[in-house]
Amino acid sequence: MQTDPKKRAILSFAQAEDMHSQIAESAANTAKWLVEQKNDPMSLLRAMRFDPVGHDPLTGEPLNIVEQLNQTFTILVTLRANERLF
Repeated sequence: MQTDPKKRAILSFAQAEDMHSQIAESAANTAKWLVEQKNDPMSLLRAMRFDPVGHDPLTGEPLNIVEQLNQTFTILVTLRANERLF
């Protein structure tokens, strides 16, 4: 049985901090891509929505930026809630 890399049990504050670091690294990689873009605005928006130019918040795998945003903030809310448990 394969495990889903997206499903993780957060068992410690340190583990939550590690996940936060992974999220920040993915965000930094995507921000770097955005800064380097010289496309016209509509091409940029199309790439952000449909092309895998972003990064999965936890694995770093290619992902469109809209999905990266959705996943990033969902995970951050989950991590914040877990802080209250530790």
